[in-house]
Amino acid sequence: MTVKMNDLTMRPITGREELDLFSQLPYILNEELADDLATARRRPEWMWVALRGDRLLARAAWWCRPGSDAPLILDVLDIDDSGAVTLADDVG
Repeated sequence: MTVKMNDLTMRPITGREELDLFSQLPYILNEELADDLATARRRPEWMWVALRGDRLLARAAWWCRPGSDAPLILDVLDIDDSGAVTLADDVG
């Protein structure tokens, strides 16, 4: 499933080949994501990105115990606020 709003796209990653995209936002556990995918503690369909063009704006990922078919916890939820526009910028 892909959701498009204006020029914003929200979608799950396609697989390991998009880990570099998903890891563009700093997170202490970024280095563990590849192993989590390899051991099925994470699944690409549980790792979502919000993009404007090629720019990662936000991401979310769920984790589960090995052997589980359902996500257990949402442990990644990040928003890139480095390009945030404040109300003062908008008004003035």
